Amino acid sequence: MPAVTQRIDSWWRLILSEGKHRTMRAFLYLVPFAFLFFHLCGCHRTAYRRQADAEVRALLQQGQCDSRWQLRETAVYPKKQSRYYDPFCPDAEPMPPDDPVSHQLMHCVDGKKGWPHWHDNGDTYYVESPFWRAYLPRDERGVVVLDRARAVDLALIHSRDYQRQIENLYLSALNVTAERFRFDV
Repeated sequence: MPAVTQRIDSWWRLILSEGKHRTMRAFLYLVPFAFLFFHLCGCHRTAYRRQADAEVRALLQQGQCDSRWQLRETAVYPKKQSRYYDPFCPDAEPMPPDDPVSHQLMHCVDGKKGWPHWHDNGDTYYVESPFWRAYLPRDERGVVVLDRARAVDLALIHSRDYQRQIENLYLSALNVTAERFRFDV
């Protein structure tokens, strides 16, 4: 082991020495700064997702110029009051629960090892938010109070079909923004 550390030590001394290795030394100093610069400039998943969300939001606002066609809500991410609210970071979500057979196939399919990083972001035991009931409107006795407007709002917030349609609208608008980018309109 000491021979290996001596070799590494002498290698670093050779690289960082003056003379013909000056460019290598400059390169070794610039690589971390370049990595940090590109990381901070937005070359990562979160920046691309936020940029896509902003472009879709702007496109949907353009399409709602007539009051007859305006949507009440176009946010693709469910509200905190929804059963479908996901409190985790959308760029590094934990693994949701799976049935045992599918989970086994994730790790080994046809004798071949699966992707080893399935659980890198952790695991969650919930598919629906366990806190959605806390947001229900209640009176002083704790009884849920619903009038017609609140019932419609709750129906929209908890509707899978409505959420699916909002997501389809989002994906369609995302396709339009991709085509605009492609043709540079």
